[in-house]
Amino acid sequence: KISPYQDAADLYLFDTLGQQLGGTGEKFDWGLIAKAEVTKPYFLSGGISSDDVEQIKAFATNEKKLFSLDINSKFEVSPGKKDMDKIRKFVNQVKNIQ
Repeated sequence: KISPYQDAADLYLFDTLGQQLGGTGEKFDWGLIAKAEVTKPYFLSGGISSDDVEQIKAFATNEKKLFSLDINSKFEVSPGKKDMDKIRKFVNQVKNIQ
């Protein structure tokens, strides 16, 4: 489904589709990226949590177009309120990927 956007997009965002606006907190199927011909950098989103660090490292080793991670609900203490300690720890664990 990304091929119609190859000439228009500078970056992609891969996330899980939900019924409402905003994130779902559901894990995105990273296998879809491996099956697609992704020619541009992309943000990986969709249910990413601090439990995913090793999977992210393994995924990033093979997916050179991975540009950034979009984290959200798994790093909140309540809706809209982030746990900055949890975010700092996660960032320190993934910042040297590649």
